[in-house]
Amino acid sequence: MASRDARQEWRETKLARPQPNSSPLSFNVSPTEPKMIEEIFSDGTKRYVYASLASTSHLEVPFFSPFAVLIWTSARSLAELRQRVCEQLIAAGCRHVIAAGIQAEERDTSADLAFVKLFPDKATWDLNFVMTSSHRDESIEDVAFKFVVGTNFDHHYFTNFFLLHFGDDPAAKEALVKAVRKEAKAAAQSSAAG
Repeated sequence: MASRDARQEWRETKLARPQPNSSPLSFNVSPTEPKMIEEIFSDGTKRYVYASLASTSHLEVPFFSPFAVLIWTSARSLAELRQRVCEQLIAAGCRHVIAAGIQAEERDTSADLAFVKLFPDKATWDLNFVMTSSHRDESIEDVAFKFVVGTNFDHHYFTNFFLLHFGDDPAAKEALVKAVRKEAKAAAQSSAAG
């Protein structure tokens, strides 16, 4: 496992990330498996993990390389909290945000604003571009499909996928995990056959 210093060095050399401003982010990036992280599926080349979050007080980002995230929101939240979550994810290397569920458009906007805040120098925008999309009225199954097969763009070919469920809804968790696992297995089988 990479040490904290190695992760920091990677970020400084691979991402043209601005130095924290007067209100630094408090995020915790961990390649280990904290208890809140649950692996959904891995085929040896792609990895899908799930986490539930009620606040940003202990957001563990399970990757230290570029990744895609699906934020499914089951509970309304304040703009400040949405913004902090998006800042934490993008600062940790998220380069594709799919927002779905309640307040999907607001999450999408929060991701866009977080990108501009973290990368105020337009010269770094292309290198660090974050694709965003919102899917308010789409089914869990449709969003899971887009998350698994529709996140790659430009020079990004993601191998790490983070399903972040915002809110406490066991039925939504079960449906999300089941749908993402189904699509990930289908994609892996198609790739192996192909």
